[in-house]
Amino acid sequence: MGITREMHQGRMENTLKEWGARLDALRARADKASAEVKIEMHKQVEELSRLQDAARTHFEELKTSSKGSWKDVKKDVEARWSSLTASVESLWEKARN
Repeated sequence: MGITREMHQGRMENTLKEWGARLDALRARADKASAEVKIEMHKQVEELSRLQDAARTHFEELKTSSKGSWKDVKKDVEARWSSLTASVESLWEKARN
């Protein structure tokens, strides 16, 4: 049996929560950083926040899709979600260093 709509939404929701926790941690680190580092970290926080907002939009799109259109919407959202995930992971790695 494949992944159900609810399972897929649950995974996306968990990922959004994880990203939120990472963003909070990055904000805390940025607040403690030196002035020069703080500026760069705040840029990364803004970009991660923008990506998280985009992911939430995709998540809501998937959540509100009808049963009939869910599979089509899922394919589109998964492609965009994959791209967002790669961007978030890349920024996160950059911010951790």
